[in-house]
Amino acid sequence: MRIVITGKPKSGKTTLVCSLLPLFPDWEGFYTTEIREGKERKGFLIHPSSGKEEILAHKDLSYPHRWGRYRVNLEGLEMILETLRKRIREKKNYWVVIDEVGNMEMLSEKFRSFINNLKDFPGSILLTAGERWLEEVRSIFPYREEYLLRRENWEEVREKIEKRVRREGR
Repeated sequence: MRIVITGKPKSGKTTLVCSLLPLFPDWEGFYTTEIREGKERKGFLIHPSSGKEEILAHKDLSYPHRWGRYRVNLEGLEMILETLRKRIREKKNYWVVIDEVGNMEMLSEKFRSFINNLKDFPGSILLTAGERWLEEVRSIFPYREEYLLRRENWEEVREKIEKRVRREGR
């Protein structure tokens, strides 16, 4: 099973993924959250299933790569990917969760390769994709269920995915 969730920023993609994680007791992958200081978004954290968080991007840190106002920590992302690759090789029938295929992540050739290699993964995949990257995701996963998330359909999409996952049994 391949499930792709797309939508505009702030549509609730990460919130949806986090709400679905209890359905996947043996998941591998990561989700991202914002780093905030008061009302200001300063950056993003990566929360991998393996436990050790990394900063993905930050306005005030001096990583060598840039996306907009943010400096991107590709080294941290790629360390998480290496751990994830090893953990995936050890298991065969479970869920890989990737939140998200987006602008910052796609700066990394290793991330692009990782996503491309998931096309042969024998388990199930849940991923979110920024609108800019949706065509590339579609080309990698031609057989997928795709959900366009908006604030007004969040609950409906969550229910559909939950029913689908429970029916599939993995």
